[in-house]
Amino acid sequence: LLLRSQCRSSGINAEYGGSVIITLTTVIANSGTYKCKVTYPGSIGQSVSNAIVLSVIGSKPPTDTFIGLGGDGTLQCTFTGRTGTVAWTKTGSTTDLSADVNTGTYQNGEIVSTLSFTAVTSDKEGQYSCTMTYNGITETKTLQVWLKVMRVTSVTATPIYNSVGDSIAFSCAVSWPVADLPSDFTHTVVWTRTGADSNSVTLGATTADPYAFNINSATPLDMGVYKCEVDFNGAKSSDVTTVYVRSLPVLCVDTTASAL
Repeated sequence: LLLRSQCRSSGINAEYGGSVIITLTTVIANSGTYKCKVTYPGSIGQSVSNAIVLSVIGSKPPTDTFIGLGGDGTLQCTFTGRTGTVAWTKTGSTTDLSADVNTGTYQNGEIVSTLSFTAVTSDKEGQYSCTMTYNGITETKTLQVWLKVMRVTSVTATPIYNSVGDSIAFSCAVSWPVADLPSDFTHTVVWTRTGADSNSVTLGATTADPYAFNINSATPLDMGVYKCEVDFNGAKSSDVTTVYVRSLPVLCVDTTASAL
């Protein structure tokens, strides 16, 4: 979009009248105060000036936010060029979010609005919209950003029922691909097994993927409840599955010689 700004002067005769027009692209970098100064030549020896403020309203692209189930975090929207009021809504919800909104002061051409979450639950997951209503003009700007709640959704063992010597493959599924997580978002996986004696044993992942665990040759000691627990940036989530291993029958033979 192009914006034209005009500086017009008038003099004691037509010789000193006229105008200068500048054309600017409406990008945020062109926001600022523009001054037009006219100096009259000769015996007049006088200059006059005037200024106009150009505010290019806009926004910065928001970033989706990941929060571990039960953790705390914020969504953020940044608007530029002019101050105003910001309202937040969640797609498909009529819940009033105003109590959790903090919109900062207008500084350096920006105003930042955040929506806070404490001990987040899975029902808070979804797409949120933040709408800026600019002071003094009718135009509004709406941004959309996702809140993604990281949690363990299921643990599977294949197969569940096994015989001695069978191979068993475990997998731990989560709500969003871990490849999408920001580099500063930690996620630590711990596998444990609770056997018939109720003792819990910590296991190590046997593949390069910590969300997978393998048993190559099952024994009766491998029977039990397996839990995958993931610590998502300090918020833990887990799920379990049960594995059974059938023992081979023991054949007893009486080798005692009988007297004839």
